[in-house]
Amino acid sequence: MARIRGLAAWCHERGVHLKVNTVVTALNCDEDMGGLLLALRPERWKVFQVFRVKGQNVGRVKPLLGSRERFEAFVVRHAALAAAGITVVVSVNNDAIEDSYVMVDPLGRSYGNHDGRHVVSAPILSVGVQEALRGVGLSEAKFDSRDGRYAW
Repeated sequence: MARIRGLAAWCHERGVHLKVNTVVTALNCDEDMGGLLLALRPERWKVFQVFRVKGQNVGRVKPLLGSRERFEAFVVRHAALAAAGITVVVSVNNDAIEDSYVMVDPLGRSYGNHDGRHVVSAPILSVGVQEALRGVGLSEAKFDSRDGRYAW
């Protein structure tokens, strides 16, 4: 943890924006991460509920799955962080993730969750950003509804 805290301090000293992502599972949903987050002081904290991804974790994810109620309790437990102005807490449950979250893989392709599985686009440099986003089924409305746009 000392290394993580040191990296966060390094970011703050240099004006680098810090975002922390947390995947909430049945194993960690009762934890209180408030102290760590207060120490790291991220500008944005995204909280994800673990979910099944066809072809990747089916058969292994069952022990990690928790209820929506336990996930929401985790989010509520940490709400004081946002109220204190420490960070923005964005809760992302399984329904909100599908068709609203896109990442870029090491080969320069967009990928996202569509119909319960990861879908990969053609390389962005070959087809352009807009076509790559269409290729993974990104819903701009769902992206906006989960507060996907924010100013750094």
